[in-house]
Amino acid sequence: MKRVILCSPGSQAGAACVPWEGSRTAATPSQPSRLKRCGVVVVGITGEIAAGKSRVTCELSQRLPIALIIDADRLAHQQLSDPDVVAALTRRFGPTILTNPAEFDPDAADRGSSPVASINRHALGRLVFDDPAARRDLETILHPPMKRWTIARLDELAAAWTPGSPPFWVLLDAPTLFEAGWDDLCDLTVAVRADQASRERRAAQRGWSAAELERRDRAQWSGDRKASAAEIVFDNSDLGSDPDTPSSQQAEAAWDHLAQTLLQRLPHPSEERATSP
Repeated sequence: MKRVILCSPGSQAGAACVPWEGSRTAATPSQPSRLKRCGVVVVGITGEIAAGKSRVTCELSQRLPIALIIDADRLAHQQLSDPDVVAALTRRFGPTILTNPAEFDPDAADRGSSPVASINRHALGRLVFDDPAARRDLETILHPPMKRWTIARLDELAAAWTPGSPPFWVLLDAPTLFEAGWDDLCDLTVAVRADQASRERRAAQRGWSAAELERRDRAQWSGDRKASAAEIVFDNSDLGSDPDTPSSQQAEAAWDHLAQTLLQRLPHPSEERATSP
């Protein structure tokens, strides 16, 4: 499938880059003939850390008829309060990841009651961030219930859709979309990129040094690898935040064009067929 690269005003457009202010037709990749669920368009959005992926998701939500936004980070945080997940994580990583380990009842989940303790996300993060094996174990515990929840929501939308009506649009905002295999739920995938200077400025706003940003980068696929796997690449370098500045006005046009590019990927209603129940 043909990929398209959309450039922001702050990016350096090269030979392989389709200018965002150019013809929308020229920037339209080949059109898929089928959706994975009748009446539901799932757009997976991923990208480098501090590239502005969540901002792009927010901007698209204002430009597309979005029925649901699934934030994978938020969903993971919600899972950390599930009694079964708390018990499984404590068995794997020990009671030091708990806010009150002395009061934790490891058999509470088996009895159908909630454990007293909750997960200390900072303590858990310290254990897994620089340890690939520990991080894989964490993902093995967290990802299956997260994906089951997501599939259930998509199935509910598919069941609610009626032939001839507009499709439901879902944005799946997932930093590790490809690493976790969530792209198999998506009809379209977008990788958000930004130049290093833009990313470091945004990271600094979060209180991270350049070294901390690099450390976090090592825990995910590289930007190049995500871009090569995605069907659409959006360069989010140096987009303005002040609505009165020319750069922000250009940013609005860039986001508009990205939304239009996604809309043009939608199969014609008469041709739409699901590839899975």
